Amino acid sequence: METTVIVVVSCHFAEKDKLCPTTLNRLSHALKCAAECEISEGRIDVAFVVTGNVPYEKGSKTLAELMREYLFKNYIHLIYTRVHIGEGVGIFSESRNVTHDVRKLIHDASKIIVVSSNWYFWAGAPLWKKFGQENGLEVQILPIYGTGGWKTKLIYAVYGLIVRASLIFGFSSLVEKQLTKMQLSRKEGFTFDGCR
Repeated sequence: METTVIVVVSCHFAEKDKLCPTTLNRLSHALKCAAECEISEGRIDVAFVVTGNVPYEKGSKTLAELMREYLFKNYIHLIYTRVHIGEGVGIFSESRNVTHDVRKLIHDASKIIVVSSNWYFWAGAPLWKKFGQENGLEVQILPIYGTGGWKTKLIYAVYGLIVRASLIFGFSSLVEKQLTKMQLSRKEGFTFDGCR
């Protein structure tokens, strides 16, 4: 039996140990997606991967840990060990690491469904597809509309232009290196509010 892998991309914290409305919306859509897969494909194995392995402040729970708890409480068929925490600190490192880890850890997966906000995919879609292809995975994008604030949408519009230009003109490895280096501080604490 093939495993359907649903990747839920985190957004931000509302406050310490509390997920923001955008992340909760993404989780809700991921659960609906899992239920639809079961109905349309019959009995299937579903595995989730949650991103955001960064704390609000050093020593506190990470976004990914809170998301895993949410899924465990709200998905009746879930076996706790089938919620994997993806590593990375931004779009490049998360999409690269998660696709690699899915291939390595979930051997019977051939497709992943990535759940996030539509504005995230302005930058994220080409990266998930690129790294998915490199790891032999089909990537399906599931955009959610009506999330995030104007500040976040503006940041991701610029981010999307940079990512797409870097892929077209062949300097994506340089952009990946610089952005990941800048985003490593998230491992110490991540308080940006993406719902504004």
